[in-house]
Amino acid sequence: MIKKKSFSAINEVILHSDKVSNMIDFEVYINGKFSFSHRSDGFIISTPTGSTGYSLSAGGPILEHSLKAIILIPMFPHTLSSRPVVISNKSNICLKINNMHENLQISCDNQVVLPIKLKEKIFVQKSTNYLYLIHPKNYNYFSHLRSKLNWSKNFF
Repeated sequence: MIKKKSFSAINEVILHSDKVSNMIDFEVYINGKFSFSHRSDGFIISTPTGSTGYSLSAGGPILEHSLKAIILIPMFPHTLSSRPVVISNKSNICLKINNMHENLQISCDNQVVLPIKLKEKIFVQKSTNYLYLIHPKNYNYFSHLRSKLNWSKNFF
């Protein structure tokens, strides 16, 4: 009998090795269909909320927080054709591990770390639960980004 575990993440789910610079060979299925395979040091599945964190550091795009999307980002891919992809947040994602040289793990917001076994499948999908964030009335998302990321100021 296969034991299933379920965990939540607000920012990202990350497939990675417990060692630095270990290549992982895995396949990505979206909505049950093979989409692509990767050979990289890891893989980030990010929400728009997480797009300005680890995802951004790995070369992912910034998504406005109200978008209903998921970002798929290979970490240090071993081919130049591997690029971040943005998909619908209604998508069901499955990662299938093809080879392992070292211990692999899944991290949920870097809080929950789960060991992964060879040929194990990892499923990621949007939760049925909602998180409501409250901002001040004068909150401006792009003003906040400009401040945090030191973007150029208005010329006028």
